[in-house]
Amino acid sequence: MVVYNKKAQKQILKRMHEELGHKGENETYRRIKKRYWWEGMKMTIKKWVKSCQEFQKGSHLQQKEEAKISVTSNLSERVSMDAIHIKAGRCKYLVIERDDLSGWAETVALTRLTAKSVSEWICRYGAQKEVTVDGGSEFGKELQEAVKREGSIIRVTTPYYPESQGMVERGYKQLKDALVKMCGENGSTWKEYLPIQALLPIDIETNTYLAIELNKISTIEELLEVRTIHIAAKEETRLAAAEKLRDSRHKPVQYLDKTMAHRLRNPLEPGDLVLVSNKPLKSQWGLLFKNCWTVPYRVINKVNNGPYELEELDGTKCTRKFAASHIKKFYPRGEIVQSSSESENEISGEIEAEDSILPEGEIEKNGYD
Repeated sequence: MVVYNKKAQKQILKRMHEELGHKGENETYRRIKKRYWWEGMKMTIKKWVKSCQEFQKGSHLQQKEEAKISVTSNLSERVSMDAIHIKAGRCKYLVIERDDLSGWAETVALTRLTAKSVSEWICRYGAQKEVTVDGGSEFGKELQEAVKREGSIIRVTTPYYPESQGMVERGYKQLKDALVKMCGENGSTWKEYLPIQALLPIDIETNTYLAIELNKISTIEELLEVRTIHIAAKEETRLAAAEKLRDSRHKPVQYLDKTMAHRLRNPLEPGDLVLVSNKPLKSQWGLLFKNCWTVPYRVINKVNNGPYELEELDGTKCTRKFAASHIKKFYPRGEIVQSSSESENEISGEIEAEDSILPEGEIEKNGYD
């Protein structure tokens, strides 16, 4: 049946999409094409489904932007900190500080996890150029002020985004596994083995170390000669390690961008409407029937080519920032979205506002051939 009336077309779209469970573009098209046809129908259905608020809020599909890598060229130039709860022994908490270039880990066992105790520990090792922490209370105001007094830059990651602390998030698994193997089932002695596991292998810092037989050195002159070789090779080794690390991080990012190309989007612009991912749903079964995405927000700006600052539609600024993968563009009903592949004929099937839909029963006698 050919439907030429625009209002009749919208009534069909409403019944086949909204009233039948907010199915996706392909399923809605399959249902409609069995009974109806009009020029540009597929594009009209695509835009109708794309601009459905309930469909957008319930969809599990995430949009992504091109991934960025961070690589430093100097030791202790950038470190990441995290805390682990260990329910064994007198000390219940393990705090890890991990260097971004070498992976060198400094650790401390604490009985109480507070910003004061962490700040007292970190200040013993001098200042790093940049310190990255999550939003936990143990890395709160007192710690951040102590880090700033040392001349370091403190960066707090966005919530529910462990990728921003990849070095420490991925790195402490080996440390925990080693402690479990050394302590056995009785984990109360884990603190005693902690200094052994946190050592930086010297052959990572100086690749000539293992190439020299130190047991054959018998004079001070020979020892000085060996140390000269170590020191001379340090700068070259450090730069080579930084370049190798950059390549090793860049390749998986390229692969991810290639495999997820269908989900990649351009950076959002100020004023764009977005939905925010409802991350707690993934860990709370009691929220099973809640929407995957919250109500629309408006983009304020993009901070340092990373997270976004958002505001509510009434202009109230959100207190925290949001990772790029935690928000997706929102398409309100009636908006025309034209990609580079869409032709003028496709755009001609414009979707008007929903308030012009025909009253119930009117569709039965208007707009058909």
